[in-house]
Amino acid sequence: MITLQSGWRRSKHVNHVVTAIVSPFGTPIFDRQPVPTEEERLAARDEKRAAKDQRRVQSDNPRARDAARRRIEERAANSEASTPPADVGDSQTLTNS
Repeated sequence: MITLQSGWRRSKHVNHVVTAIVSPFGTPIFDRQPVPTEEERLAARDEKRAAKDQRRVQSDNPRARDAARRRIEERAANSEASTPPADVGDSQTLTNS
């Protein structure tokens, strides 16, 4: 028995992913690979997409090449925007007494 999450498109006909194994059949649960978390699935998908975009940048098809470059630039801009600013010191203000 497993728990599913719908709405995660994996292929044309599969729109769900396993989120947990409730009652394993056959192989014991401790002998299986752990079920990836949503963050791990998102990271894996982003990693695969980045690799695909790197391959497409070298494509002969100008449309695919331009779209891949645009996605790479967007990914770089999003990663720069999501990084927190460097901690410059104490958040307390110093006053002269």
